[in-house]
Amino acid sequence: MRIDLLPLEYRPQPPLSTFRLAVYILGVLLVLGLASGLVYLYFNHLTMAQQLQSTQEQLQMFQGSISAVKQAEQLNREVVEQKAQLEQIKQAYPDLRRILSGLARAVPENCWFTNLSIGSDGGMKLTGNTVSLSILGDLMFHINQLDSVQALKLNSVQQQTENSAALSIYAFNIEMNTGRSSQYVENRQN
Repeated sequence: MRIDLLPLEYRPQPPLSTFRLAVYILGVLLVLGLASGLVYLYFNHLTMAQQLQSTQEQLQMFQGSISAVKQAEQLNREVVEQKAQLEQIKQAYPDLRRILSGLARAVPENCWFTNLSIGSDGGMKLTGNTVSLSILGDLMFHINQLDSVQALKLNSVQQQTENSAALSIYAFNIEMNTGRSSQYVENRQN
């Protein structure tokens, strides 16, 4: 038998006890957990860096697109403003197709136009020839019936006789107001 004179705390312990084994296992698990966590964080950092780089590249690529979109929006605003101005101008001018087609329908036989001038104030000057004054009266009546004509004035009628035949031709000059907006004319003068 062996007598151990050492106090209990200084006596040698058995090499493997359950407490030591648990501490060793916990230590190893803690070190492995930390190592795996660090590996996970490292790879996560690498993927985040790649995603950040690709996002920055996409952002630079989209910056050009954003500036193009802003330019397109500015162009769209300008087009809308110009369209509104164009509509305002179109409202100020009479519908010339409607006026000219109405004039073409109003012309009776044996009457023809030689000149048509459209002024900037909405006035129109019409010169032409006819073989009879009654035809000229019919023409004036039909022109006056047009919706777009607000005022009609016969300026002159001159008789022209041809030498070779006993045919008289009457040259006429008519002024008419087509109803152009006076507000637009005033704005242009200011």
